[in-house]
Amino acid sequence: MESKETVIQYENHILDYSDLTQWHNVIKESNLINVCFDLTRVKGITTAAFAKLLLMKSELIRAGGDLHVRGLHDYPKALCTVLKLCKVIETDNS
Repeated sequence: MESKETVIQYENHILDYSDLTQWHNVIKESNLINVCFDLTRVKGITTAAFAKLLLMKSELIRAGGDLHVRGLHDYPKALCTVLKLCKVIETDNS
């Protein structure tokens, strides 16, 4: 049985490590395994946040699910490209 993907609409303009740590705890407590972060409204992201996304993705894959990111644009998209992470975490779903 396939698990439905949970979309988390991130509302803040900056995504950082501490925000993702809080979301990570919510995801674990809720037993979610397929998660998509919609970052359409995010204008800035830290490299530590990208690292946390990768750790969360790895954990969810081990649990039989996955993590994707959509809506990257401007600076967050450029940083993702520089870090060569876009193919790893980004999805084209809208």
